[in-house]
Amino acid sequence: MAGAGVSGRERRRRHRRDRVHREGRGGRARIRLRGARGAGRPGGRRRPFRFADQDWLAEYRRHAVPRPIGTRFWVDPHPEVPTPPPAGRVHLVVEPRQAFGSGSHESTQLVLLMMEELPLVGRRILDVGTGSGILALAARALGAAEVVGFDIDFEAVCIAHQTVAVQPQRLPVALFAGSTSALAPRPAFDVILANLIPVEAQPLLADLRSLLAPDGALVLSGLMADQLAASEEELARCGFAVERARELEEWAGLVCTAGARGSGLGARTDESASPAVR
Repeated sequence: MAGAGVSGRERRRRHRRDRVHREGRGGRARIRLRGARGAGRPGGRRRPFRFADQDWLAEYRRHAVPRPIGTRFWVDPHPEVPTPPPAGRVHLVVEPRQAFGSGSHESTQLVLLMMEELPLVGRRILDVGTGSGILALAARALGAAEVVGFDIDFEAVCIAHQTVAVQPQRLPVALFAGSTSALAPRPAFDVILANLIPVEAQPLLADLRSLLAPDGALVLSGLMADQLAASEEELARCGFAVERARELEEWAGLVCTAGARGSGLGARTDESASPAVR
């Protein structure tokens, strides 16, 4: 166990030394490192550090460029001046905002890559924790007949609605703020997309299993590669069988089916997705 053999007093001392306090004043951030010895100043007086205002999201947007993902997608961060996609790619306009899912993160890319391998035309899709709405839109663009996306964060759902509105083509998606309990009576979805870290996904697995069609597939991402074994055990306890696993950098994604019944997706495969962004 980490910290074994360290006294309570020593742990508290380290905690005081390492704790960082942020205080807003006059539009600036004051950062004070408690327990510092004054960085060599006489008397050990603490000195607050001041940083100028910086809109980091605006800075990121300024440098963001359109990117190809997999073989089918073209993710464009600029709705005001969109860049036409190369031939054969689906154009998704996703402006970087506070909601997760701009397409730059490996966990999002993994879901998009795995979606390319699934038969989505005419299917019913559920996007759990929709964030910006990028995965719901991608499913619709690949031919899904019906797509429902939801998030417990009301602001994220508002952003997802804005993302739907700026698409260059019409991609209808049903969005709501809430949880799986709002999906009643229980519909059957052919594919469920869940880009969630394990601590968020685990409490939902039983509900997702009940929402999945008998021959459906759960696409799960947001896992670290070293969490795969533990995640597969938890999935098995909730009635899922892992058919495919993919890795990108230190992240991993899974395609799962409802127990041993399978989904016609083929046998279990393990793949490295290093060329995810081409």
